[in-house]
Amino acid sequence: SLGAQSWIKTTGTGAHGLVAQSVGGGGGLVGLPGTSPTLTVDASQAGSISSGNGQGGNVSVTTNGIIAATGAGAIGILAQSVSGAGGLKLAADGNTVYAGSGISDFLSYATVDVTVGANAIVSSTAVNGIGIFAQNANGNGVTLNIDGSVTGGSSTPGATAIWTHSAAAGMVTKRSTGWGTAIWTDSAADSMMTIGSTGSVTADTAVWATTGLLNINNAGLLMGSVYQNGGSMMNTGTFSSGPEYVGASLQNNGLVALGGREGTNWGYDRTRFVATTFNTT
Repeated sequence: SLGAQSWIKTTGTGAHGLVAQSVGGGGGLVGLPGTSPTLTVDASQAGSISSGNGQGGNVSVTTNGIIAATGAGAIGILAQSVSGAGGLKLAADGNTVYAGSGISDFLSYATVDVTVGANAIVSSTAVNGIGIFAQNANGNGVTLNIDGSVTGGSSTPGATAIWTHSAAAGMVTKRSTGWGTAIWTDSAADSMMTIGSTGSVTADTAVWATTGLLNINNAGLLMGSVYQNGGSMMNTGTFSSGPEYVGASLQNNGLVALGGREGTNWGYDRTRFVATTFNTT
């Protein structure tokens, strides 16, 4: 837990701001990437990790301060629970970093929770940067509570602000160029993100969920494209949609800004809704 006066700033390639890991069976961070690191949850990489024995435990991160990652491939907050060995492992090409576990039958009831307080700031602004990456590999889902500001790179290729991953269901492949992302979650079990009235999540790609679905309850500001991997959104705040929204349903009781640009802030041309039931009251 970081207090209101805390400040973390990193500048080097792959220099993460805050790392909170629970790895059962061995692992952690293996290898220092080159000048163009890219994170992946591609399941085909799992065979590169020797499976181990052990379950990952609960991971909980709360920040009320400032975390600013400015190096290429850096993650502002990395919150990860892994069972059966794993973590982050550099691939043979020297730039691709696999996040997850090895091939393992170990399952866990562990949870991964990330809270960004009302005056807190989390940002990742460099190429392939990730603001928050929350992964529960072989565990019990991810929960995010955003009452502060989370920002991903809006003009740098591949930047991600929040990414969550869970390893039991199907994969969605992250766009490789031209996208900043605010939140990335990865978990086979269902995950949930709540954006409070003082919270904001902004990037070209605001939200990206892989492996399992991510449900969203937004009472603040959500700006950018959203990929929920089968999840649903309840919007009572402001959703300024990017070029694409992919989710099961969007219930709007607030403001959804679509199509066109008012100044530099609101909406994007030709918003595309995919597999979505859209309701508004």
